[in-house]
Order: sequence, then C-alpha cells, then structure tokens
Amino acid sequence: LRIPNTDFYRASVHGDDVDAFGLWAADAIEEVILREGPDTVAAVYIEPVQNSGGCYVAPRGYFKRVREICDKYEVLLVSDEVICAFGRIGVYFGSDLYGYQPDIITFAKGVTSGYSPLGGMIVSDRLVEPFMKGTTSFLHGITFAGHPVS
Repeated sequence: LRIPNTDFYRASVHGDDVDAFGLWAADAIEEVILREGPDTVAAVYIEPVQNSGGCYVAPRGYFKRVREICDKYEVLLVSDEVICAFGRIGVYFGSDLYGYQPDIITFAKGVTSGYSPLGGMIVSDRLVEPFMKGTTSFLHGITFAGHPVS
C-alpha cells in the first residue's frame, strides 16, 4: 500500500502551509487503513528522514498524528532507522528527535559505523511482554548469516 511522502517542496496541496500538508499526509495513512480495513493492516513503516529520492524531513505534527492513527486502529508503528540511527542525525534515534514512540525500531549501518554488516530491531515493552511470560515464541529466519566478521 502506498501513501504520499512528506516532500512538501513537490506537493501541490495546501499552498504554503507546511504543517497542514504534514497533517494531510498523515491523514492519508488513516484513509488507506480505513479503505483496506484496519484488521488487514499490521503495521505502518515510516522513516524519520526519508532518503529515497532525497532527504525529506516530515513537517511538524506528522509523526504525532501517525502515532495517534496507529493507536486508534491498533496498528503497529515501525520506525525504519537504518539510515539515521546511532547518531547519524545528531541523536541516537530519529524517533527521539521528532518526538514519537514507535512499537519497533529497525536499524543497521550506523550500529557498526559501516565497518561490519549488522542490523537489528528494538521492540516496545508491549510487544516483548507475551514472550517474557513464556507462552509465545519468536520464530524467524534470516537471509544473511554466517558472515565471518558479524
């Protein structure tokens, strides 16, 4: 599913009102969730700094509104911080800089300063709790294993 990015420069809506554009872009996520059915959407993935096609920073209010939407429909919010985590934008995580609390943070690159291929994820207490009780297991596969350095 696709939603508008937060590139205000190329946006043709809302004139010069950057904040209104940010809320419009966030509300587009809610429209897609409603169109598809909230029970069919597991997660919304966002980047604190969008790097595809340029380095786009979302307008004020965007991330807060996305968090509200995810909470409203019980959809996970995943912050893809592969590019910007571990100090690459001045703080450890972009979600800290922009003031939102994701359910999952994905990271790579900066965790080893690029010296070794390594990535990972951080999950919220809410997602960890079922595993800590011992009633649920986390089965996963990886496509990059056995690297002699990592």
